[in-house]
Amino acid sequence: MKSHARTLREVLLYAGAILFYLAPGSVLHAAHAHYATFDPPAALETDVTSVNAGGVITGYYYDSGVHTYRGFVRAFDGTVDTFEPSGSTETHANGINDDGEIIGNFLDAGSKLHAFLRSAEGTITAFDVTGAKSTSALGINKRGVIVGTYSVVGQAGGGYLREPDGTITSFAVPDSTYTGPVGLNDESAVAGYWEDNTGDYHGFVRSADGTITKFDPEGSTETYSTAINKKGEIVGFYYSDTGIHGFLRTPDGTISVLDPPNSGLTYPFGIDRRGDVTGTYDDDTTHTIRGFLRKRAGKYKAFDAPGSNVTDPETIALMADGSTAIGGEYKDSSGVQHGFLRTQ
Repeated sequence: MKSHARTLREVLLYAGAILFYLAPGSVLHAAHAHYATFDPPAALETDVTSVNAGGVITGYYYDSGVHTYRGFVRAFDGTVDTFEPSGSTETHANGINDDGEIIGNFLDAGSKLHAFLRSAEGTITAFDVTGAKSTSALGINKRGVIVGTYSVVGQAGGGYLREPDGTITSFAVPDSTYTGPVGLNDESAVAGYWEDNTGDYHGFVRSADGTITKFDPEGSTETYSTAINKKGEIVGFYYSDTGIHGFLRTPDGTISVLDPPNSGLTYPFGIDRRGDVTGTYDDDTTHTIRGFLRKRAGKYKAFDAPGSNVTDPETIALMADGSTAIGGEYKDSSGVQHGFLRTQ
């Protein structure tokens, strides 16, 4: 149920973490940042997917009591509420907007995948693209517009936008065998990746008027967009003959490489409305998987969640007071995965 890009990234990163283990405390922590680590009740694994401008986090966790994944929302004060749509056997929460609306997907008893919208008050509405065998919701903007993916038997997988009134518009990248949107901004511009008929992946952006632009960084053999901000700036990662690199694409189409110093593998995964970027990289000097924050001006700061062997930021937001909130997960020395919120 995770996105193709995220699953692939985790396989490569955690394989690297096994090969290059260092005990906690062997890396330096960024100064002047506050960390809150957490797990929902009875969690064996915590996955953070999204943070909003209020520092509210959503994601999903594996519940040891019911032996399945459930959704959670963590308030900035640390209060955690768990939830699942009626009839769910597995729930993944994938995004939250500044109003506290949460979107995601769930499996029913027949293993059919549905999308859902949870209001800030906790009311959950399930929905599907008409005729789809599976529907996922992956992002929601401040207007309540939802982006996601769906599949229909015998057809290429596509993307959709759902308006607050429930109207759904489907779309696909021309000549694609799969269209994978990953997020949208407040203007309803969508970023994502698409598969061609040879099985290679490329980036795309769909403007609010429906125009789709394909792109790849220079030298890319495969491209995966991961996030888009209010300005239309897109981040992601790509494969080339020299390794796996991050990229930043500006609205005019200019693409630049995003690699922290000493990076072996770079995975940008979030960009806020100011243009600050967060992600994960393999540090060639310490041989550890670390988080990074790249400020808009280009300065990088490496960081590690307290007690972590692997630090994996997933999401970033500019808070109302001007501070930066970064959410993600980390693995401790026993390999157990927990959530964290970093503010600075």
